[in-house]
Amino acid sequence: SVKWGFEIVFTVHLRFISLSRFMDLHVLAKAPNFFPNPRVLTPPRIWSDASPAKTRSQTIIPNIRMPESYHCGFCKALISLADVNVAADLALCRACGKTMAFSDIAPIPGSADVDLQRPPKGVRIEDSPIRGRSIIYRKTSPAVLFLIPFTAVWSGGSMYGLYGSQLKEGHFDLFRSLFGLPFLLGTVILVAAILFMLFGGWRIGYSQGVLAVALEIGPISWTRRLSCDRSARVSIRSAKWQKNNVSQQLIQVECQGNTLNFGSPIPDEQKAFIAEALRRSLAEG
Repeated sequence: SVKWGFEIVFTVHLRFISLSRFMDLHVLAKAPNFFPNPRVLTPPRIWSDASPAKTRSQTIIPNIRMPESYHCGFCKALISLADVNVAADLALCRACGKTMAFSDIAPIPGSADVDLQRPPKGVRIEDSPIRGRSIIYRKTSPAVLFLIPFTAVWSGGSMYGLYGSQLKEGHFDLFRSLFGLPFLLGTVILVAAILFMLFGGWRIGYSQGVLAVALEIGPISWTRRLSCDRSARVSIRSAKWQKNNVSQQLIQVECQGNTLNFGSPIPDEQKAFIAEALRRSLAEG
């Protein structure tokens, strides 16, 4: 029947995709060492063969056209493609003699196509004489359409049954009050999530050598700061949490041994734009 035919075609398509991904990983694992002097530059075995899933860097290096040269993360000298080992995530600077993770100097995915005059939906750039340049991301999540009625039914019912009934009876019940604390905490978290989805956003600003990343809900904000200069490196790395068994990514800013991570809930397109706009702002000083 038509249904069986569709299932057969869909199964064959999935098998083809799995085989293609396996062949890509096999070729990458067998890639030769690009370094001209492997006796000096062969990386140490940090992970054992028993843990093939662990790699030296958790950064995802996309399949993009590679530039002919890169800039050293220490002395800013040019690093040729011949001194880069993508499979081992290593790069050598001939000028200062130091090795570094290739993912730290690789371009941000899609950075060449970023036009700061045409930000993606939900992102805008503001220039202020007081705050300097700020990158703002605000976008209402569709999940709020589910959370609002769910919170109204679940939280409203539990709060009325556990606490509202006590007020109505004019009698305090210690057991019901203690039993209702988890429901009260859950209600606070749900309401805060709804308010953030409706009125919240991110503000990333750089002024006078200080990077400030703020989570804002109306006039309320939580800000983290990092002292930065032109040597700061901006990259997109894998976060520790997963969504639908897929590792999410975040923006990492590293300067003088200090790091600041943010932005994992931001969609990939907006995240890549914010990372590249921030990189250019830091490079300009």
